[in-house]
Amino acid sequence: MKLSKLITLAFFIIFGIVSCKPSVSPENEKLYAEVMRVHDEVMPEMGTIHKLRKKLKAEIKNGNIDSDLKDKYWGIIEELDQADDGMMLWMKGFKLPEGENFEIQKKYLLKEQDKIKEVDRSMRNAIEKAKKMIDEIK
Repeated sequence: MKLSKLITLAFFIIFGIVSCKPSVSPENEKLYAEVMRVHDEVMPEMGTIHKLRKKLKAEIKNGNIDSDLKDKYWGIIEELDQADDGMMLWMKGFKLPEGENFEIQKKYLLKEQDKIKEVDRSMRNAIEKAKKMIDEIK
């Protein structure tokens, strides 16, 4: 229970830091908004990842699965971990160059847009695989 409280606290701290809108040049407002839209849509899935990881680990702990299936579970747990880490790293690394001309900001935002779309894809794929695995348990 303490771990979930720590994760929740960390989430709100990071969200608070990231949610402070930096100084975006007027020419890049739309691009910035698009990057943040992708982030904001996938960010709530962090909770889904944590719940799925917990369910898969519980199944392993229960010992009701054979060793081949256990390896699959651990593989999916690893994918969930990597997806989770991808979001955390993206948020930590997102620092819009302020005071720079709009072209520098635009290049940065285009690169970050690609990165957050990859984070989105990774998270959704890992979640889908985990849900399928859990559905097979039932």
